[in-house]
Amino acid sequence: MACFFAFALAVAATPLDGAFATDSAQVKADAVRELVDLLGDPRKGREAAEKLARFGSSAAGPSIEALLSKNLQVRFYAATVLDIVGGEESSKALLRALANEKEDPAVRAVAARAMGRSRYAPAMETLIRIARSYVPAAAEPPGEKPGPPREAASGGVLAG
Repeated sequence: MACFFAFALAVAATPLDGAFATDSAQVKADAVRELVDLLGDPRKGREAAEKLARFGSSAAGPSIEALLSKNLQVRFYAATVLDIVGGEESSKALLRALANEKEDPAVRAVAARAMGRSRYAPAMETLIRIARSYVPAAAEPPGEKPGPPREAASGGVLAG
């Protein structure tokens, strides 16, 4: 019993510097930060991303920051978390990643999927531009062989 009272007095005398966090918001923020820190771990990154997504909108801010990491795995999992969490801030961050042509294709693919699923209006122009860059130029209609332009009766040239 004396040990219990000694512990209680020690806790009461401890300054509120975060050593014994009792504020649930602070505990949540600490847990989110720890999970963000694990995104780059080759063995724990995926599990950390899954747990992080369960925090919902509380995970958005730290995940947006993680999109700026130099570590590709961190950026990939951060984009995945933002896709799951959703929301306007997540969409804005994912749109920036999608529009960044220097970003890794894996991160851009997650961002494109998220933008398509969310139907985030500002992303549509970027998605269309990217899609057009992958579509070959207009092909010849089937059955017709390419040839020189045909001349019309008026003497002008029509594309064939």
